[in-house]
Amino acid sequence: MDPDLFLDRPAVIGGGLMGSQITLVLAQGSRETLLVSRTQETLDRAMENIRRYVRDLHRHDLLRGETPEAVLARIRPTTELETAVGSSEFVVESISENLEAKQEVFQRMDAAAPRGTVLASNTSGLPITQLGERMVHPDRIAGYHFFQPAPLVPVLEVTMGERASDATPDRTTDIRTLRSSAPRAG
Repeated sequence: MDPDLFLDRPAVIGGGLMGSQITLVLAQGSRETLLVSRTQETLDRAMENIRRYVRDLHRHDLLRGETPEAVLARIRPTTELETAVGSSEFVVESISENLEAKQEVFQRMDAAAPRGTVLASNTSGLPITQLGERMVHPDRIAGYHFFQPAPLVPVLEVTMGERASDATPDRTTDIRTLRSSAPRAG
């Protein structure tokens, strides 16, 4: 893998403001980033936002020497959550702050994702352990809270659920470290 690419195939669940920004951040360091939303309409809006963000980053020379086209080519929008999660090594959920909805998404992701996949949430206010209550494998859930605007602010709050395995914080920290050490314009 290219040394500047720290992930092979991550996925982002949710195409709203933060989901779009997180997708762009991960696309800058992965071979392919999957963006999942329930509707094509939401995906179309998300991709338009991402195109605008990437043009702004390019205009300010913040794409680490890449072209907007190269970054955008690594993003694949889809409405198929299970298929996307089933082929990803790292997933960030970024849907609305609704405990019931997030628990349902984590239950679906847990059933679809390979066992070693970290399932993270961008939540800023819900307890990570509660998000994983319906999961068969709650040991792989983590909080991975990005700050706005995610493509510009390198701060990332990482938290673990009460049942996190030893591998979950190790894998999550590896991704955070690689992301923060990626070359940036400065």
